Amino acid sequence: AVEALKPIAQHLEASVMKNELANMTDVFNYAVGAARVTVNGSLVEAPDQVAFNFDGTNKGGSSIVKSGKVSSSASAQLTTLDSILRGRGYKIAAMKMDIEGYEGQALRGATQFLKNPPCMLSVELNRPWLDRAGTPVEEVAELLTNAGFVLPVPTKEIQGLSNWVLFQKDMQGCMQR
Repeated sequence: AVEALKPIAQHLEASVMKNELANMTDVFNYAVGAARVTVNGSLVEAPDQVAFNFDGTNKGGSSIVKSGKVSSSASAQLTTLDSILRGRGYKIAAMKMDIEGYEGQALRGATQFLKNPPCMLSVELNRPWLDRAGTPVEEVAELLTNAGFVLPVPTKEIQGLSNWVLFQKDMQGCMQR
């Protein structure tokens, strides 16, 4: 599990321990994104720390992308999914991504991971939020289809907030990995 917000990461760790899942679940307290970002038209290394909007009434709605009323801010260390997973030997069968519009940035930082992706991916796609993060839904869809996922609808039909459960085109081959 990857969670940028420290209090939620601590709750996840406590839940893992309470449910005796420590032998199969790790919790990483990071924000995930791309290794390189565009600033004023130039490609530069991503920062080590990111500030994000902290929603005190709905902590799960906190985000790097501004979307609505913000009560305060917080920061988290930024890394890539590839960096977290490098050398760990995890076999991930299913994954959920709900990063309040930062899903595309996280996928940009997962090029190695997407060469051997999970068989099932639950992902939130919100066109306005993805646009604000600099990753249009068309780019995210291309990353996902290039990784073997089947999108259930054309990207032009993805408008507001939508949650998708995507499966690999070759599910049998994926399950045998």
